[in-house]
Amino acid sequence: MSEFTATGNDLKEQEAIKRIQAFRNRFTETHLEFACHAALTPDLLYRLRDYPFKPKLQVPWIAVSDLLLSGLCSQVDEELYEMDSTVRKVLLKPLSQQRLRELSEFLLKYVKRNFHSKISGLKQAQYWTALAYVEPGQAAKQLTETLNQLLQQPNLAQWLQKSSLVETLAEPLRADFQPLLTLAQAMKQTALGDRIAATRLFDSLPKIGEFAIVAGVEVTLPSRPIPAETFTFETVMVNPQGKIIQRETKNASYFTEDLGYDTKLEMVYIPRGRFIMGSPKTEAYNYEHEQPQHQVTIKPFFPGKIPDYSSTVASSS
Repeated sequence: MSEFTATGNDLKEQEAIKRIQAFRNRFTETHLEFACHAALTPDLLYRLRDYPFKPKLQVPWIAVSDLLLSGLCSQVDEELYEMDSTVRKVLLKPLSQQRLRELSEFLLKYVKRNFHSKISGLKQAQYWTALAYVEPGQAAKQLTETLNQLLQQPNLAQWLQKSSLVETLAEPLRADFQPLLTLAQAMKQTALGDRIAATRLFDSLPKIGEFAIVAGVEVTLPSRPIPAETFTFETVMVNPQGKIIQRETKNASYFTEDLGYDTKLEMVYIPRGRFIMGSPKTEAYNYEHEQPQHQVTIKPFFPGKIPDYSSTVASSS
């Protein structure tokens, strides 16, 4: 197995190589070869170990758990694992095009045989990954159609998720499908709130009339990246007596939704984040329903900028 070297000064790639080298030093070259194959599909390791490759992988059964419990994999669901996209990219480099094609065909057959209904979630991502190596044109078309559907609704969590998936497929798609990667980047920058970069990327796409043409698909672009505008507001911090002890000016992004009948609703972008919910047992006047304290993760979402009091007014009158 050849040495792994970083291209340029990519810090993420350098870190990925360190993790791979640590895995190699801890185990064997056979383990490393197995990891390179598993980079395409880490949750099918047991089947991958017994697949009749030529030459066949001479992998001990313990290598499966060694890899899954190493720093190269992370668990994303019950008995379901994945690798960081940069680690995957580095591990796949030593494999020949022929071996990559064999791996991809193996994964496609597995997904089609075991998921007869709609393929979704991580299985969908794995399906597209395999398809990108076997039929890149078909993969690019399916991905573009999916992004085009997402563009019609301001679900930025989905925008970020699917654009990040396209990024992981940059290697097999880069040569012929640069507009798809540009579209994904534009959606990602929109989701991250950089509307200037997003606008530049959307504008750089090849167009015919009102549509962008990506992988042979007519893509309907948003009239403006979401969220389109920003506003400022003030937050205050008070002490236990209710006295203001600190003021701070913040910025938030929003877009305006036209509901028709001269009614418009300003929707504010709330980015994803984490917070601790509940109260500690040591806090005075804490209640049982406030425990246990736990971390909550929220996805990006859009509440209305101004509370709607119409129902309250109607009921009171």
